Amino acid sequence: MQQKSDEIKTFCAECGPNVSFDEDGCCMSCGSLCIGGGVKFIEDLRVQVEELREKMADKILMPTALTAENGAKNIFNGEFKIDVKMTCSACYFDGPQSECEVCGGSVEYTEKRTIEWTTIKEIYAMAVERLGETT
Repeated sequence: MQQKSDEIKTFCAECGPNVSFDEDGCCMSCGSLCIGGGVKFIEDLRVQVEELREKMADKILMPTALTAENGAKNIFNGEFKIDVKMTCSACYFDGPQSECEVCGGSVEYTEKRTIEWTTIKEIYAMAVERLGETT
């Protein structure tokens, strides 16, 4: 298969096979832009695509910002929560009460809080800024 490709690379419509081409793909004998140059361009492009494919193997395309318009707000809003340790004010001041509806008498309890949409966007924007590659 490689043999065929080499033959095509050295063919000029004017001069025939086994000619040389300059870096622009023009025949060194007659100066016309020939299939040799076009095939070289395609081969170079194929190599560049393969290099890019290898470089991007562990990457995906994502938007540069989260917005309602690109659907991110529906996906992420309310999705992330953090645990916040709280102190039950009633049990803290009056002493632990086993029948307390808030903490069950343990004085401290954990409350889940939703991460605000603006905070999610800020975190994402920082990730894009610091991890994003421009080529």
